[in-house]
Amino acid sequence: MFELIRRDYGVLHGIVNNAGHGSATIWNRGFHELTWNDFEEIINVDLKGTFLCSKFGVELMGGMAVP
Repeated sequence: MFELIRRDYGVLHGIVNNAGHGSATIWNRGFHELTWNDFEEIINVDLKGTFLCSKFGVELMGGMAVP
């Protein structure tokens, strides 16, 4: 995705991390019923996805990030 932005536009002016895992198969159960695989799936989307988009997005914005 970021390689396409770099190729087509050359720069990125901003990024919004708005990922959230919303799978009904996970959240329609009680918290105590979640499995380790469920937890990993949530972490992969919500945490790792946010980290990776921020990392590569900031590179295209010239290294500037505003919390």
